[in-house]
Amino acid sequence: MFVRDPCGIICIIVTYVAVFYADYVVVRWIVLHTMQDSLWGPFHVVAFNTVVLLLMMAHLKAVCSDPGIVPLPQNRMDFSDIHASGGNDDHEGDEKDDWTVCTRCETYRPPRAHHCRICKRCIRRMDHHCPWINNCVGERNQKYFIQFLVYVGALAIYAIILVIVSWIYDCPQCNNDIAIKQNRILHCVILVLESALFGMFVIAILVDQFQAILGDETAVERVQVSAPTFVNNKKNVIVEFSSPNIAKPFHLGHLRSTIIGNYIANINNFMENNVKRINYLGDWGTQYGLVQLGVDMADISEDEMKKNPIKALYKAYITANKLAETNSSILDRAREIFNDLETGVEVTCEQWKMFKQYTIEELKRTYGRIGITFDEYHWESMYNAKNMEKIVTLMEKMQLLITDEQNRKVVNLDNDKIVPLIKSDGSTLYIARDIAAAIDRFEKNNFDCMYYVVDNTQAEHFSNLLEILRRMKMPWVERLKHVKFGRLHGMRTRKGNIMFLEDILNTTRDIMKQKQLDSHTTKVHLDSLDNSSDILGISAMIINDLKKRRQRDYTFDLNAAFDLKGDTGVKLQYTHCRLVSLKRNCGAALPSECEPSLLREEVVDDLIVLIAKFEEVVLKSYIEMEPCILTGYLFHLSHAINKAFKTLRIKNESPDVAGQRLLLFHVARNVLAQGMKLLGLMPLEEM
Repeated sequence: MFVRDPCGIICIIVTYVAVFYADYVVVRWIVLHTMQDSLWGPFHVVAFNTVVLLLMMAHLKAVCSDPGIVPLPQNRMDFSDIHASGGNDDHEGDEKDDWTVCTRCETYRPPRAHHCRICKRCIRRMDHHCPWINNCVGERNQKYFIQFLVYVGALAIYAIILVIVSWIYDCPQCNNDIAIKQNRILHCVILVLESALFGMFVIAILVDQFQAILGDETAVERVQVSAPTFVNNKKNVIVEFSSPNIAKPFHLGHLRSTIIGNYIANINNFMENNVKRINYLGDWGTQYGLVQLGVDMADISEDEMKKNPIKALYKAYITANKLAETNSSILDRAREIFNDLETGVEVTCEQWKMFKQYTIEELKRTYGRIGITFDEYHWESMYNAKNMEKIVTLMEKMQLLITDEQNRKVVNLDNDKIVPLIKSDGSTLYIARDIAAAIDRFEKNNFDCMYYVVDNTQAEHFSNLLEILRRMKMPWVERLKHVKFGRLHGMRTRKGNIMFLEDILNTTRDIMKQKQLDSHTTKVHLDSLDNSSDILGISAMIINDLKKRRQRDYTFDLNAAFDLKGDTGVKLQYTHCRLVSLKRNCGAALPSECEPSLLREEVVDDLIVLIAKFEEVVLKSYIEMEPCILTGYLFHLSHAINKAFKTLRIKNESPDVAGQRLLLFHVARNVLAQGMKLLGLMPLEEM
């Protein structure tokens, strides 16, 4: 398999040049000058070129052979809900139980297969991608790669020996012609250096390859096991997520940004980064003008506003938008109100502050309910026209900001893309405020990375933002990352066609409470103080979202979220509660040390292997920023735990065996709980 990788192509050329140069020096400057009158001369020419030929054949096989590519499916496979069908805890006979999903290739891959970012395919037992063969070293071509290394090492040693031997022989031409002598010395020195460097290099790789074979562990697997210990160069990380607008209820459409952002913050904390969670609230722009107009148009009374302020403000927003569809003057008036806000008109500012207060109180209640916290709340109004004067001046000095024919201040990114920053009336646009916010946050936090957790539809906005910051010569611009995610279909705030999160959470809580009441295994007392039903409903919502690939759109389905036959948040909570109950009621003592000789069942090995993969999975989930990787792992772990329950009895066993089995379940519970917390779930002890 030939890969069009510039680095690999250059390395192949360098390899051939080095080999042919060594052959040239040996024949032209060593054999012909010192051994031409001896039978050793033709012998060394034949022997050396035989090794060269074997080397070239092994190299070509390593370059051109299939390293073990996992074939792509004939039809595009849908992994938007890759674990939804796994309702049965018993997976005996399932040949693909240990297979995983590659989110790049979008196909299943067997155990120990890994994705190569250069080859852009999954490779069976991939050891590493080697630029010297411009190919991966994998299951099917590793033998050719090792042959190539052996022949390179042999050729290097042979060349050094010939150089040493040649100086023993007399060279008549060198004695008669000083130029020949100097050229011979120069070529021999270069050959020795080349042979020494290549020889040491291939010996080191050969040792590594044989260690990998004897230890049955590829280079990729060694890196994955050890990675958490050396990846953790602590970084300053900012995660901006959730970020709803004022005067709008927190609806299901906001949930994706909130729970994905929370996961990103949690997993960065796990990697021991210094994380700051920012909620950047939209309290600025023409939308505010629409809300204020709608309050008057919908004839919303003061009593109605006090009784349920958020729904009253949302009603005002919908009213104004519907009227604006047939009356363009309403939008003009909304822009005027926003301009009054930017210029500091007192009455407008007072009402705006009231709307902000109503919104923040409502949001904090909602975030508290789903277990989300923020380190800082930021507002778009922090970067209004007055606070942006320095940035505008800087951009004008750099000749980035120009005034167009509509009297707007714009940035010309190319001939076809004009990005407005300041409107003709002097008020700022969203991208201008984002520029100011990014600069301000770097000055205050000196971040190593800042994640914007915003849906796919904003990709062009963030592309423009980064390009403008590049042109402003901000050296930290590449530290900004847009974490894109798919949208929930049917969520259109302006149309009023929306499912409010609070109502949905109340519904899920009631569903779970009824299921608990109907179940004879319910442990908790379902009184007014119990919040297990609420936590179960929230767990179902979170996992229903996070088990899907981040960038996939999907339509919310309440039934799918609570499908107890499939892989759901409720299933994870059930497994965790079962482990807690086991420890409390089994009567065995938890030992301080593990005795592997007492745990010989096959299910033990399966469970231990899964537990050992936890950090590897977390690292992979962190690198790809894909919560579905961790979610899928927890489903597999849950299946393995429930399978072990059926085999590994604790009661009526000897104290030593019972203790060792309890220790295994105790460790499994800790891993499950840690994974659930990373995803934003609160592990229950009873349900």
